[in-house]
Amino acid sequence: MNPLVEARVATTARTPRHLALEDRDSRLTWSDLNREVGGLHGALAQAGVQPNTRVGLLADRSAPTTIGVHAILSAGAAVVPLDPSHPPARLTQVIEDAQLSAILVDKRTARRHARTLRDGGCTVVQLTDRAPAVPPVPVAPDAPALILYTSGSTGRPKGVVLSGRAVHAFVAWAVPTLELGPTDRIAHLSPLSFDLCTLELFAPGLVGAATVVIPAGATMFPATLATALSTCTVIYTVPSVWQRLLSTPLSALTVLRCIVYAGEPFAPAALAQLMAALPDRPVHNFFGPTETNVCCAHRLDTPPSGPVPIGTAASSARLFIHPDTEELWVSGPSVMSGYWNRPTPTLVDRPDGRWLRTGDRVRRSDDGLLHALGRLDTMLKHKGFRVQPEEVEGVLLAHPDVTAARVSVDGPELLAEVVSTKPDRDLARHVARALPPYMVPTRFQRVSALPTTARGKLDRRAPASPAPTDPA
Repeated sequence: MNPLVEARVATTARTPRHLALEDRDSRLTWSDLNREVGGLHGALAQAGVQPNTRVGLLADRSAPTTIGVHAILSAGAAVVPLDPSHPPARLTQVIEDAQLSAILVDKRTARRHARTLRDGGCTVVQLTDRAPAVPPVPVAPDAPALILYTSGSTGRPKGVVLSGRAVHAFVAWAVPTLELGPTDRIAHLSPLSFDLCTLELFAPGLVGAATVVIPAGATMFPATLATALSTCTVIYTVPSVWQRLLSTPLSALTVLRCIVYAGEPFAPAALAQLMAALPDRPVHNFFGPTETNVCCAHRLDTPPSGPVPIGTAASSARLFIHPDTEELWVSGPSVMSGYWNRPTPTLVDRPDGRWLRTGDRVRRSDDGLLHALGRLDTMLKHKGFRVQPEEVEGVLLAHPDVTAARVSVDGPELLAEVVSTKPDRDLARHVARALPPYMVPTRFQRVSALPTTARGKLDRRAPASPAPTDPA
């Protein structure tokens, strides 16, 4: 059986009255959660969902959405998150590629994306639907549990397939690492399409802790976000969110005992400021691509004096640094099964096991700790999300008034250098019609030409030729 489902069932039997799930509208014990999951599983079964298929989940963060995740897994299917903030064209790409058997929706997203759902041709099930409860369906531990779509260099998103065993390997490592117990309340801040959500949704099932859903509306302002997080003992999010919180007093976070971050480097000065504002809390830096969830980790008990290491192996991973390229290779139970419906050349079978070539350059210091040095390829990180610049550039070049484009990260901004006379807002709207919000450039810079290599390819490092004028 899927080990994530086994953990939920065992915890329900062990601590049925402990709090399992909370949002601003409801509080569910583990017994309540188990009952709701069984009823929604029954509705999925009536809709024809079979084991080893894929079910989309198009809904905002909420207690019902979390129930939906567990119900899909209980049905023996894989969860394919569909972010409601993504444009219809992007959602359609994922629906078609994943070959979904059904889509779970809430009422708001069903109205907002009615045309996409209709054109997708899938059976639509409401998160509020219930039928006679169905017990969990046994599937192999290595069967797909989550398919997380990320930016792809070919211009189409690619689905990272994580098995139940892979996700369980990470959360089983995280529980003792973060010293999680039944009294913990773990904030659920991450989008379902972001691998950070695996800790938030599945670690509680191993120890009888609670998932506290932070609604999207509470994240708009630092003060309201701090208030929403005030009852949480563990918060796992990207550095940019932690840095936003620094703009408001953090006195509300009195029960917080553990600071965890991942997704991008944390500027040492900002991290030191956070540790001064929240003293006596350990800080954990989790590192790894979506394909491994977390493969390295480092704990800090004092403010950093320089760049923070990514530490040592996590999630029972084995690490190898290629001597020629300094690329990090990872093997172990948390590594993905592959990319859905496409070849996976980054997975390499060797006599000592299957290894993932991560594309991350690392170096081991004299104290044995690993330090991240950047990427071997062109992939960028913006707000913790992976961005393939080629995908954004392809959308920009599809605009009739753009003749050249280069995308990069400049501090907190996603910068697009373009040869165009169109105003920024027109180009931003054009990109937003095709790509998720985190892939829409936050700043445009006009140039007269972009540099090329000797082979005529775009040079990503050389400076561009400045434009004589910049449109208003």
